[in-house]
Amino acid sequence: MPPDKSPYKSTMAEASKCDGKILMSHHSKHLVMLKLCSICLLSILLTSVGCQNKSTQVDSEKSSTSTLVNNAMKYKTIGEVKRNSLKLDNLIAKDAQIEVLAEGFDWSEGPIWVSELNALLFSDIPPNNIHIWREGDTEAALFIHPSGYTGSVERTGEPGSNGLILDAAGKLILCQHGDRQLAQLTNSFENPSPPVYQTIADKHNGKRFNSPNDVVQKSNGDFYFTDPPYGLEKNMDDPLK
Repeated sequence: MPPDKSPYKSTMAEASKCDGKILMSHHSKHLVMLKLCSICLLSILLTSVGCQNKSTQVDSEKSSTSTLVNNAMKYKTIGEVKRNSLKLDNLIAKDAQIEVLAEGFDWSEGPIWVSELNALLFSDIPPNNIHIWREGDTEAALFIHPSGYTGSVERTGEPGSNGLILDAAGKLILCQHGDRQLAQLTNSFENPSPPVYQTIADKHNGKRFNSPNDVVQKSNGDFYFTDPPYGLEKNMDDPLK
């Protein structure tokens, strides 16, 4: 048979036309099948990766939601928010609850948030302490002792600090019952103990204060504070009043 009449010539590389149909050569069919298999495999891989990413995202969202729920459920709640005016909704979320952050104190007062510490400070008056609480804590650790009475003579009553604020310079200002004065903590917040206090004021017209209770500072630096006898040992009947 002449070489140009070989029946294998067209089956090695090309497609030929027969009866109006396109017939693929044996070699071309293999190429097409390989391409189709490659496309299918790539599609499967992309789908698998997409599903895996979606699954990871869902798991992450579930984990985040679970964490938020756990955090929301961490502190027990007490009482309820009574709303005498709808304007309160602009300040407090409608679903807000009163959470117990820490407990076991004699009489807590004077809470102040200190950004430098990323923490809340507050007084526990009878035991003469200031405690510190941070987000996530279930107990408030002792931060300063003594907080309001630095004398050496044993005394009863409510000797500790009461109201606390930060002055314009960021220093802690204390209303001290036992020492009967308005004072500033000179220590840094990183090293609060032993505490060293500087007297801001302890007299009016030459007479000692009773027991400073709450304080605010005006923009010009002036302090305004209350001075009831609650911190005196005999309260309203104390002769030192």
